[in-house]
Amino acid sequence: MKNIFLSAVLFLSQIITAQYNYPKTLEKPVVDDYFGIQVTDNYRWLEDLTNPETDQWFRARSEFSHSIIDKIPHREDLYKRMKEMQQMNGDSFHVVLQRQNFYFYTKTKKSENLSKLYSRNLSTGEEKLIFDPEILGKNTQIVNFNLDSKAKRAAILLSKSGGEICMLRILDLSSLKLMNDEIGPIWSEFPFEFTPDDKAIIYTRMSTADPNSNMLLKNMKSMLHVLGTDVKNDKLLASRDEYPELNALTEQFTRVYITDDNQYLVLTLSSVKSEMPIFVAPYSELKK
Repeated sequence: MKNIFLSAVLFLSQIITAQYNYPKTLEKPVVDDYFGIQVTDNYRWLEDLTNPETDQWFRARSEFSHSIIDKIPHREDLYKRMKEMQQMNGDSFHVVLQRQNFYFYTKTKKSENLSKLYSRNLSTGEEKLIFDPEILGKNTQIVNFNLDSKAKRAAILLSKSGGEICMLRILDLSSLKLMNDEIGPIWSEFPFEFTPDDKAIIYTRMSTADPNSNMLLKNMKSMLHVLGTDVKNDKLLASRDEYPELNALTEQFTRVYITDDNQYLVLTLSSVKSEMPIFVAPYSELKK
């Protein structure tokens, strides 16, 4: 085993000192005027994932990478050893929520690749499988979940094959059956929550589910979905277009949530920037 790692280290040291002929990246200048200052972007064309030239650029980079990676000595032995070490780990636990006398959590068994939703009785220690995402198809996975106040329903955010564009489904915890509500598209990192009366869910809806769209993660809307109703009838809470007085930017994410005391609605406008405008309204406004 020491010889395997030594060979890999020696090979990597050769990579560091080697000179490589990387695939060329074309320069296609695009000039923007920002308050009288000319700013040139030579590589904006790479943002267009529908452009065949962009596809070819990615393929060339991938082929170049594999021309090096595939030559690593004892690569298969290293891979097998890392898999062996991985199997030494136990089950992994993720999101954990408590309602009354129960814990609810997602767990990935060491023999499995995907998390499932479980509950555990705090009095008896009994664990129960609540939801297996693959009943909806292979490679369907749980990204996140939340519960209503009385643990009668679970809102489960689901994705396909590790994708970041998700749909929200509602699980009846008495029957362990999914309701008809299909809410989305929702970005994988966006939170969602039940209203205090457990009758609705507040979430942020994406403007498109197309991962190649130029509008991805832009012009998103905070919505209210009443359980058991058509998502077409969801109530708009906040957006850039419908509420211009917010002065929200196209790339800012709108998020509405309820304070812990259930007295106020809070709207935040966030982005990659550190500043985050915050707006507050009485919770009673939600019912108007």
